[in-house]
Amino acid sequence: MYDGYDLSDTKILVRSSVYDPKYIMPSQTTFIININLAPVDGSIDMLVTRGTALMTEYSLVLKDFKDVDSPFSYRYGFYVDQKDYDYEV
Repeated sequence: MYDGYDLSDTKILVRSSVYDPKYIMPSQTTFIININLAPVDGSIDMLVTRGTALMTEYSLVLKDFKDVDSPFSYRYGFYVDQKDYDYEV
């Protein structure tokens, strides 16, 4: 697999060609995939370190992250059980 990624360029050009022996010309398509790289160089602090899921209010503090494709937002979630996690992944 290709491993020469330039992290300053978050686009990948994909070119595909499909050939059907019944026809003379192959079908070709080109498209660009925009990659959203993860933010870097920041820290996450949890203000409450003990509690009960769905009962305790937890606070996450995110500081000093840098991202080349700003603006960005944060999302937090959890899985109720392994089945939900397996479905998501």
